[in-house]
Amino acid sequence: MPPTTPKRLARPNDLAESERVPIRQCVGCRTRHEKRHLLRFVRAADGRWSADPKARSDGRGAYLCSPQCVDRVKKNKKYKGLATADIPPTVWPSKMKGNE
Repeated sequence: MPPTTPKRLARPNDLAESERVPIRQCVGCRTRHEKRHLLRFVRAADGRWSADPKARSDGRGAYLCSPQCVDRVKKNKKYKGLATADIPPTVWPSKMKGNE
């Protein structure tokens, strides 16, 4: 029997590399959205979280889909400090799921 590639690693023939859309999960509500519909946050060396609207800063990021999820993330021990981050209202993506 010839070796086969596992389905999770197999590349669909009809989908080109340029058509793939990155998917990320909101840490507040755990729903998955396209990366462009989420706001990325990065934790600095001092432990403070800051918004990264262009998603270019170094480090591991956490994503939120809406201002309501900022309140939800307060319950999450891993991202508790994210709820206290200074988030200007103008940095939220304009085409978030549910607000379109």
